[in-house]
Amino acid sequence: MVLDIRMAEAEDWERYVCLDTHISQETFLRKVDAKECMVALAGNRVCGVLRYGMFWDEIPFIYHLYVAEDMRRKKVGSQLLCALMIHAGLRGCDLIMTSTQADEEAQHFYRSFGFKDAGGFLIPVPGHEQPLELVMVKPLAFE
Repeated sequence: MVLDIRMAEAEDWERYVCLDTHISQETFLRKVDAKECMVALAGNRVCGVLRYGMFWDEIPFIYHLYVAEDMRRKKVGSQLLCALMIHAGLRGCDLIMTSTQADEEAQHFYRSFGFKDAGGFLIPVPGHEQPLELVMVKPLAFE
């Protein structure tokens, strides 16, 4: 399925937040200005979102990649990830990072794109416990 993948715009907020409930509108607008949010559109519908930030101010770090349930296994996440890799390469980046909980399926998705485990951490603070967070990295090599 070929989708329209583009940077999110302020007008996307109401459709975007349906798939990324972990972001405030204020943060979303900041990310839009920084060109750190992407949307996958099937017609007028936002069916996938990707949000990232810059680790150490120079390495794109994917915070959130989410695809609507009825659009999974249709290459929506793959197209978003590929678009980010191209965008990052054009920005001069040679590495991309993400993290996922060890009990989530996302780790297998990222590994299929060549991401490698780079470590992990636990948060031993009451009220913030979660499974091991895996940190993953992928070099960007463009010829």
